[in-house]
Amino acid sequence: MNKLSKGIIVSGLGVALLLGTGGSLALWNVSAESQAGSIATGDLNLAVATSGQTWEVATGTDTWAAIPDISTFRMVPGDKVRLTQPMDVTLVGDNMKAELTVDTSEAIVSGDATAADLITVTTAWTNPPAGVTMPTLKPASENTWVFADELGGTETFTQQVIFAFSSTATERVGALSTIDLSKTEFVLAQTYENAPA
Repeated sequence: MNKLSKGIIVSGLGVALLLGTGGSLALWNVSAESQAGSIATGDLNLAVATSGQTWEVATGTDTWAAIPDISTFRMVPGDKVRLTQPMDVTLVGDNMKAELTVDTSEAIVSGDATAADLITVTTAWTNPPAGVTMPTLKPASENTWVFADELGGTETFTQQVIFAFSSTATERVGALSTIDLSKTEFVLAQTYENAPA
């Protein structure tokens, strides 16, 4: 047997031993980037500031008088007090939908605890941004508004929140009480119908 044959036999035995011990042979392979581009995420944000915030009391049908300092104002049955609150709303996303709710459930009452039950809350909008579709009131709700589409960025909206003291209060119910309205929250939350599992 010549040297070349011996070399082939020895190499063959090495391959056989390699395969027999669970090894593998490197076969040709290749990879390439997809060039599919990138996916960007949207955004949702809400910024509420005290600057530009105003308080008023109703003096008649659709007439209001300014309240210089809400902390010194004393409500009585029949009063309506209106908070006008500017806010920056950010909604970005091709399928973005959201709801904005005014939540007064955390208001702290000192004095007569039933005072909070005599206050009803309704909401509205004023000074709509130019060229922007305004949110619509959610059915069966007085303080949840639906944004049906994205804003494409940040827009400044002005929300009005009306606190009405029931005129049916009798026998000093709710008298000498304090309702801490600083706990009023504006909650902006994304919604998604038929979300994929």
